Amino acid sequence: MGASIQNTYGKRPKGFLGGIANSNPLTTKSVTTAEKIEVGKFCTFSASGIINLTGLTNTIAGVVCKSDAMDGATVEANENATLLEDGNVFVYCETACTEGATVYARVTVNGALSVGNVRNDVDNDGTNDRAVAVKATFEETLSGAGIVQIKVNL
Repeated sequence: MGASIQNTYGKRPKGFLGGIANSNPLTTKSVTTAEKIEVGKFCTFSASGIINLTGLTNTIAGVVCKSDAMDGATVEANENATLLEDGNVFVYCETACTEGATVYARVTVNGALSVGNVRNDVDNDGTNDRAVAVKATFEETLSGAGIVQIKVNL
């Protein structure tokens, strides 16, 4: 009886918002939320825990990760959350993107586009930027909006 060795490997299928994207090393920490925050979004620190991004000068804390113990797509205020500081994660990208390009995190609402999502530019409305560059790069190319894998390195 013979056996064959797998000699081709495909890309892992897309996961879900806030899902860890691969088995590469990562850095996470357990944090408390100071307000309701969505999974798969970039966030910032406050005196009482992590909160949604509020402006261009926020210190980026990381991406809220999905955990097995979590029901739904949000973490309520004053609950524990897992925060990814370094590693690969799936997030929602509002725009097309190119592998290796810088990731920008939305800091102000723009219509239906919500704070904490990512995109490929600052989304300038002619007077103000509505997204800020973060220490992350796109790990794949998308031709339009959708779930994308990024590499965070805060």
